[in-house]
Amino acid sequence: MSSSFYIRQAGTLPIECAHATGFDEITALLGPSTPSTSPPSDSGVRDWLASIGLGQYAHAFVQAGFDDVNFLHENGLTTEDVVALGVVKRGHQLKLKRLYQIDRFIHKPDDDTDSHYTSSDNSSEDDSSEGDDDE
Repeated sequence: MSSSFYIRQAGTLPIECAHATGFDEITALLGPSTPSTSPPSDSGVRDWLASIGLGQYAHAFVQAGFDDVNFLHENGLTTEDVVALGVVKRGHQLKLKRLYQIDRFIHKPDDDTDSHYTSSDNSSEDDSSEGDDDE
């Protein structure tokens, strides 16, 4: 029961909960971080937000750890997420939850593997048509 009390008092985002309950090591792990081998890459999120007229939220996104457009594209945003980020205008919330025009900022380095999946999907369809002979 006490853990739910802390969660309600701490906030919505995991980093807020960890910070409010004194878990400094977890807070450090949940904070925005970039591997030392690559430069910071939050520009994709910043660019996306600026392109849809919501650049004013870029700092909040990065501070909350939403600094990867691919992650956003795969996982989406909930109403709770956008409210916790300080987005109060309903139209802005909808744009963000629908990931409006985010496809233009997605990096797809594995385009070759997609074609392999497509060809195997087609062969599966051929196999399933063989099952029709039983009828």
